[in-house]
Amino acid sequence: MIRPLSLNGTVARNVVVGKADTLKTKQALNELGFYRFTSLDPNPFPNSEMFSAIRAFQEKNGLATDEVMTPNGP
Repeated sequence: MIRPLSLNGTVARNVVVGKADTLKTKQALNELGFYRFTSLDPNPFPNSEMFSAIRAFQEKNGLATDEVMTPNGP
């Protein structure tokens, strides 16, 4: 079972993503096997790999593949 990710704000390409939310997102996606840490990680800066991992997670779990995560979203 996947535990809910507690976000402070929206995680999306078109918004400023908080540092804590970026780190939480990368860590969770890494634990689930969707995101591989780079030599620069963990760092609090969103990157295209993180959003690709969000999309892959969404696809695998039957969610809208919009690369967006919200505090109260699925």
